[in-house]
Amino acid sequence: MTAPEPDAVVDPAAGPAVETDAGPFLTWWHVRAALAVVTGALVVTSLHRLVTDPIVLGLIALGVAALVVLRPAVPTPHLVVAGAGAVLLIGGTTFDPWVLALLPLAYATVRLAWWAAHLTVGARMERAALGGDLRRGAVVVGASEALGLLALLASGLPRTPAAVVLGAVAIAALALLLVPRTWWR
Repeated sequence: MTAPEPDAVVDPAAGPAVETDAGPFLTWWHVRAALAVVTGALVVTSLHRLVTDPIVLGLIALGVAALVVLRPAVPTPHLVVAGAGAVLLIGGTTFDPWVLALLPLAYATVRLAWWAAHLTVGARMERAALGGDLRRGAVVVGASEALGLLALLASGLPRTPAAVVLGAVAIAALALLLVPRTWWR
């Protein structure tokens, strides 16, 4: 930093000049485009057995993805994820292995919607800001996938009430562990 010219007027209240440099970034529309793709994949994956016409399935996926992109704030993406899970429940009483594909899509939909809701039009964010989110997401999705694989293995076993209660307690415990601490204050 060089000293100001002797004749230059310096405002002491302005403080020192600061230069910053940003790393590689994503724009608001990158995040919204990724949200549209992930939400569309979530809808197609959950409805593929219920809706057999590919054109109708594509139109439903486009409509839901557009809704989430235009309204990414709570509760829109959460309702879409809950709806995707409900569609799997309609399909039957046995464990559906497609839930293992829905888990990462559901998590990505909710997290991308959060980022999209917090980025205004024209805003940019550094890719490094996603680092913590990606690590946390890998742990959450990995634990959920492991639980899902255990459920898939156990689905061939005879059903006992104790196993159902144990599975419900395990899922509730996992959900409580993953809820942010700020929700309890």
